[in-house]
Amino acid sequence: MFDKAGGFYFTDLGKRYARHRDHGGLYYALPDGSKIVCLAYPLLSPNGCALSPDGKVLYVADTESAWLWAFDVEGPGVLRKPTGHAAS
Repeated sequence: MFDKAGGFYFTDLGKRYARHRDHGGLYYALPDGSKIVCLAYPLLSPNGCALSPDGKVLYVADTESAWLWAFDVEGPGVLRKPTGHAAS
């Protein structure tokens, strides 16, 4: 999902094995590869993301948990730290 600054958000689904799993995550990158940052890890099975029309909220679909996560966007590739019980 490209933002107005030209960078893009993407998810990595991870990989499941018979006795363990590599968790997935949410990332931000610049198209030329000069910057790639992990924004949220671990996530169970992130499988796609989308920005709200105003670019202030990033939504991430998690397949196995059937959750839709919503992250407040503070700037290109910067998400607001969660508050409350999710802030640990």
